[in-house]
Amino acid sequence: MDAEKIPLTEADTASYDSTAQMLKAAMAYVNPSLGKMMAVMAKSIELQHMMQYLNQGGIRACGVSNRSIPPEEVLRDLRKYCGSKEKEQLDRCLNLMNMAKMYEMYRNFSGSGDLSAMASMMSSAAGTGSGEAAGTSGSAGDNEYFRKMQSMLTPEQIQLIRNIGNQQNT
Repeated sequence: MDAEKIPLTEADTASYDSTAQMLKAAMAYVNPSLGKMMAVMAKSIELQHMMQYLNQGGIRACGVSNRSIPPEEVLRDLRKYCGSKEKEQLDRCLNLMNMAKMYEMYRNFSGSGDLSAMASMMSSAAGTGSGEAAGTSGSAGDNEYFRKMQSMLTPEQIQLIRNIGNQQNT
């Protein structure tokens, strides 16, 4: 378990019971068979509280009713309850989602799914085109657009796009 303090969820707060906490703390001081019984009692108390909470309306994420919640919003909210390893995994997922969105924006923008054009435009926007002068792959507006897209990516993601673009050219 990480040393950092992870906050309680709304559900944890609703199911909290001081008696259950005392039972769990006391488990370390009794024989194992009595400790098991105390653990079951503590969890059943918490379960009762959770059922009462859910019967009274339960949890609503950010007060939403029937609106569609973007997956990125869910992942960003879940980050609060993660340790450092889990946060890294969620961050990777969020980066991949951002990359997919940017690719979709590119496809809509250019009317093409050709990643080699995207890689070329990103290279020229960054001034690192392979043998090309900056700006020859598109207009100044295109370059500005791809500079903004590039600023949202990690260097590894930029290299991945360039590699895919190079593979499509061969």
